[in-house]
Amino acid sequence: MARNDPQFNVRMPADLKEKLTTLAEENGRSINAEIVKAIEDAIDRQKAEKLARETYTQYTADVTITDPNRLLYTIEQTKKSGKLNKENIDNSVLENIINALVKNTKVLEAALEEFKNKKE
Repeated sequence: MARNDPQFNVRMPADLKEKLTTLAEENGRSINAEIVKAIEDAIDRQKAEKLARETYTQYTADVTITDPNRLLYTIEQTKKSGKLNKENIDNSVLENIINALVKNTKVLEAALEEFKNKKE
């Protein structure tokens, strides 16, 4: 960071400053670098959560009984891209994905049971 970068003064509780100082020392960074890193991480996490929500919305809307693997494939591709992982995604998004998968499983199981009954 250059000396001519914009400056921003922040007030914080004393205990938070102590935690920040300890964290910066543990990570081998200055307090300023630790603050900048925390802000960058928060922004990246927010972007990843938004992407995960959009991915969930886009692909769960398209999942049909004839294509139950599409959501799984999409999740896998998103994970591989590094945009979706447990560190940067809201638990509620994961719960929604799991619920969609469970719903598809139940629909497929019911259809299979109905098919078996018709054969008999």
